[in-house]
Amino acid sequence: MVDTAVSPRPRRVAVSPVTAAEVAATRQPTERAHLLPPRVFHDPAVLAYEQEAWFAGGWVSVGREEDALVPGQYFLTSVNGESLIVVRGTDGVLRAFYNVCRHRGATLVEEECGTGPRFQCPYHAWIYDLEGRLKTPRHT
Repeated sequence: MVDTAVSPRPRRVAVSPVTAAEVAATRQPTERAHLLPPRVFHDPAVLAYEQEAWFAGGWVSVGREEDALVPGQYFLTSVNGESLIVVRGTDGVLRAFYNVCRHRGATLVEEECGTGPRFQCPYHAWIYDLEGRLKTPRHT
């Protein structure tokens, strides 16, 4: 059996804003261990580092396959602050797309989940099929 998975490209990741000494203090026997400093739980720099270092270079679970069983069935999710549409195509494949029209940046879908034959932008009625392809507008 041959593994055909593609390895992620090497990335440069910033240095962690949490020092090695702060982490080492948590890895002690219980009677000597310390908690991480409170800033670790609310500092935007720590969040940005974790998103880049831990999540940006690989697969991220966004939902369950059972939430889109039939062609046209979709659900919305968010990754790193970006709204995504996860939809089962007419070919049975699950795909995820940014929930935004490439014409004027309008949100394509507002409903958290549903089923439909396509996605239509409410701004200028651009239509995307279930495989993410822009359909040629009739007026062009």
